[in-house]
Amino acid sequence: MLKAKEIKDAMMKEEIRKEKHEMELAAGNIEVWVHELTSYQLETWRECCRSEDENARRANAAKLLLIALHDEAGNLVWDEKEIAILAGRPSRILEPLVRVVLRLSGYGAEADMAILKNLRKILGAAGLSDLLESSDAPSPSSTDDTPPTTSESSI
Repeated sequence: MLKAKEIKDAMMKEEIRKEKHEMELAAGNIEVWVHELTSYQLETWRECCRSEDENARRANAAKLLLIALHDEAGNLVWDEKEIAILAGRPSRILEPLVRVVLRLSGYGAEADMAILKNLRKILGAAGLSDLLESSDAPSPSSTDDTPPTTSESSI
């Protein structure tokens, strides 16, 4: 059985997980480093998600990436003044990165359920049903083996 000091020492030795992510862009292939979130960073992102300001809530994916995207030397790629610019980038570029941040930070299916719950609040029950029914994604009861999209297979 571990004592408190041993538990603390073990936790202090843990490093922030980082993962290199290659992106195919019109300008060519680039590499970005995705870092997992610290507890402080996670709460900063949660505050953005809970904000009364609708624009802030809509930029929550950008806020997550603003915190988590680094270059190879560890420098942040974006700063707070550029959040609206980042939020305006194509989702095909941002969403795979969001998934990496959430996975590295310990989120998985739980995060997907939270996203769906928030969509339900935004769209309402009927809107969410319409959205899900109009999607090309297989239903949970589908038995088809649908291969992952390019962005899903790169995560």
